[in-house]
Amino acid sequence: LPSSPAGPDPTAVGQAAMNRVLRAFATWSQGKSETSPCPTVQELRAAGLELPDLLASKLRTTCREQPEGQAIGVVWAGADGKLGTKDDLRSWLQPAPAVRPALGPRWGKKLRPPAPRSTPRESTKFVDKDGDGIPDVR
Repeated sequence: LPSSPAGPDPTAVGQAAMNRVLRAFATWSQGKSETSPCPTVQELRAAGLELPDLLASKLRTTCREQPEGQAIGVVWAGADGKLGTKDDLRSWLQPAPAVRPALGPRWGKKLRPPAPRSTPRESTKFVDKDGDGIPDVR
């Protein structure tokens, strides 16, 4: 009996889906501040990314795990379909042309809060109820 033809290669499907998310991010991020929150796959879909539910459920974005110099990263659930397992694919480990849309400062990076200003110490009232010249409250 002839064997049934194999379905699409899960790795190729995942790589193509990650590339679509990265390109959608590049479009979505136009005119936004890099301190904006990291967009989710769902937010990118709402902004026009066309991706079937089945694929979208196997992808997640990250703005912390990818190397410096990449604004965003995408993780694909791999052949087992579960995020967080050994076979997950990461966009930043793909060939250079695939990550080109993600290049730039890390997205969602919080600006450093301004250094606190030194304020003059509030004067504490000298309380000397017993008259010995030593403050009763310190």
